Amino acid sequence: MNECPGCRHRFQPRRKSSKYCSHACYADSRKGSAVAGGFAPGSRPANKSPVGTVRVRTRHSRGGVKRAWVKVAEPNVWELRAWLVWEAERGPIPAGHHIHHTDRDTLNDSIENLECVSASAHAVEHHAETVAARKANGYRAADKVLACVRCCDSIVGRHNTKYCRPCRKEAARESHRRYRAKARAR
Repeated sequence: MNECPGCRHRFQPRRKSSKYCSHACYADSRKGSAVAGGFAPGSRPANKSPVGTVRVRTRHSRGGVKRAWVKVAEPNVWELRAWLVWEAERGPIPAGHHIHHTDRDTLNDSIENLECVSASAHAVEHHAETVAARKANGYRAADKVLACVRCCDSIVGRHNTKYCRPCRKEAARESHRRYRAKARAR
């Protein structure tokens, strides 16, 4: 016989691990606790961060790159610290632009280390690093060098293709002409 900690009633448990005589006693014991799926009115979570908190997050999908984030509003609105530093010193970031760390240290958010560049220029800047990371992680090479079967120009691309872009367009036009001629002949 066990004694229920909720109602102090003595009961015969169905299992050895049963502590409560009923589900109602179990639910009453959990009311108002964080484990029950809620908090008592007015309670504040122990891990709640105030506005202005800085956290360093690691992006494991990007090779462990660490970035500093700042909480700017409730509830849970976070922005990159580099963006905030840039906007405080130089104004808003134009659409289609990124903030680049010139010394490649993503935790060094001093204004001297930040540079506003277009998205395409930023991609070009980091292209060699991206390809090296892909190769290190076992991805296939990003680009292949092939030759066009019509004009013999070199083609740089990811897919096996027979034609360069101008020849591919011309081949598509010829194919369309043959299809139309065949349809007219019927």
